[in-house]
Amino acid sequence: MVQVMPEQMASAKSAHVKRVIAREWLIFVVCLLVAGSVLPIMLWLMLAPTPVTPPEGFIPDVKPVGLRGVYGEFYAALLSKADAAAAWALLFGPYLVVQLVRSIWWAYRIVRTTKAR
Repeated sequence: MVQVMPEQMASAKSAHVKRVIAREWLIFVVCLLVAGSVLPIMLWLMLAPTPVTPPEGFIPDVKPVGLRGVYGEFYAALLSKADAAAAWALLFGPYLVVQLVRSIWWAYRIVRTTKAR
């Protein structure tokens, strides 16, 4: 029988904790990158006004916002006082959804394994 020294157990536990923290950090960063790059495009596609043929001789005052402007507007909303709460909630939304799905999956696995016993 091999004896495990307390220092080796602490080292193994520390390495496991570091792996868990690194995995959670990567999930967080990937969710932020996806939200920061995909979310403005999705908002632009969903909220872009449908093109309407103007009447003869009508000159619109509003210039259409292109995709480049959407990124600027979204990131400006992160720093504005009026829209900051909604923009930050949208930015962190995918991470919160991933964590909710993971917690539901964890609870399902725990219930399933306790029923099997």
